Amino acid sequence: MWNDPPASLTGNPMNHGALKYLRGLSAHSDAAEPLCLAVRDLPGAETWSANPLHYGYVIAYIDDLVFGFVTGMRGLCLRLPADAMRDAIGEGAEAFYEAGDDWVFIALFDLDRRVPRVRHWIETAYAHALRH
Repeated sequence: MWNDPPASLTGNPMNHGALKYLRGLSAHSDAAEPLCLAVRDLPGAETWSANPLHYGYVIAYIDDLVFGFVTGMRGLCLRLPADAMRDAIGEGAEAFYEAGDDWVFIALFDLDRRVPRVRHWIETAYAHALRH
């Protein structure tokens, strides 16, 4: 059984697209690790999992705004401002409109593509969330 996200997150309309997409999904711990490790160093940021014991999806947030999430086994998704989104896509990320217009998917284990600077993009997503 998956737990519902904290009410502060479900109450923010900016999160609705991502949370709707994530409902019932799982995440592999290898894909979640880069996001969870980075969030430890970001003041006020937290991670939450729908079911930590059974690999539920993982979200990263600050206050009431989700700025990243992991689902599946391939990578992570981040909410970025438009200019950073273009740059991340230029480095190999993909637009991820399933969660909203400002999300990108960063593949972590795809050897056929250049992997973007993952930590940099997580920090950029965090900084963008602080401005909202």
